[in-house]
Amino acid sequence: WWLEAIQSSPSSARKGTTSLVMLIAWSIWKHRNTAVFDNSPPSIASLLDAVKAEARQWSRAGAVGLRALLPSDPI
Repeated sequence: WWLEAIQSSPSSARKGTTSLVMLIAWSIWKHRNTAVFDNSPPSIASLLDAVKAEARQWSRAGAVGLRALLPSDPI
């Protein structure tokens, strides 16, 4: 599925798509670890908020490909 997702993306969006998939996978892993090791209840809403916040941070840090996939930042 990974290769198909990358190959089906327009060439201009491939780097951003790769970054977004890695960011989502990493965020799910961190959220899972928090639930398991800190005994925190899992929450899809908090996971999505974390992905959005982290994506904005990556974008501000210079992830140009990812920035192209995100809605414009009102700030």
